[in-house]
Amino acid sequence: MSPYAERLPVIKNFSRAGRTFLNSVRAQMFDMMYYTAGKSHEVSAEEAKVIANFVNSATGRGSLGSFEQHAVLLNRVFYAPRYVASRFQLMTLHPLWKDFFTAKKQNIDLRAVRRLIALEYARVLISLMGFYTLASSFGDIEFDPRSSDFGKIRIGKTRIDPLFGLSQTMVFTTRLGTRQTKSTKTGEIYPLVGDVPFGRQDIRDVVNTFVASKFSPLFGVTADVWAKKNIVGEDVDLTTVSTWRRLLVPMTWNDTYEAMKEHGIPEGLAISSSAFFGTGLQTYSNDRSKKSQVNY
Repeated sequence: MSPYAERLPVIKNFSRAGRTFLNSVRAQMFDMMYYTAGKSHEVSAEEAKVIANFVNSATGRGSLGSFEQHAVLLNRVFYAPRYVASRFQLMTLHPLWKDFFTAKKQNIDLRAVRRLIALEYARVLISLMGFYTLASSFGDIEFDPRSSDFGKIRIGKTRIDPLFGLSQTMVFTTRLGTRQTKSTKTGEIYPLVGDVPFGRQDIRDVVNTFVASKFSPLFGVTADVWAKKNIVGEDVDLTTVSTWRRLLVPMTWNDTYEAMKEHGIPEGLAISSSAFFGTGLQTYSNDRSKKSQVNY
């Protein structure tokens, strides 16, 4: 997001290509839903807005609401705040109920486009069910949303996350709602309030960790260097290669490197190939209580 990156010969081309690709995806998705709805009736401006809101939420460009005017500042501090907002909006079915009461008062019928949106949700759910069915044959899957491994395929020390950012928001909200967390190592359930075991996180730690994990790379590394530790407790200073690698190397490349280091080149490349198509990828270090990448 830095304006200085736009001046670098190669980086600026990747940045432009990324924006062009995402804009193309959004435009094509909007056109598809618009013309599908238009087969049964003429699509109104209000219906088009509902479709556009869903497309933006689904593709990671959520609305910041009253914080929209502070978007530039938020982008400096946090890594893709619109994306984070879109994950909460997608999880809570925000595109289905947004402006529902307003439309009802104005006697605007939005049922046709809402059926289209519901159908898109159903398609994603069916696709994920098929993916998990196949994935269960070569890895373990965690289905408890109180665990940070929720929805991830576990292959040794590597985690593959196909939930396009939803797993983190679901784990966070479930932990706040139940006030419980599940250990990824022992499977035990721990309380987050009241009689919290010594050395375990409480509910404030959960909130702080979630917020810190959304910092932009530059802001996050600055905070880690200042505290001399990152959010998983590893020592951090500017003399280590890992600190500079986290700051300068794209996350997907880091994830691929860690997977290859853990599983060998052929298997590591096969496992990490999905990361280039949008899945999350993490590999634990030798100390399984600490992750080699902070992508929580």
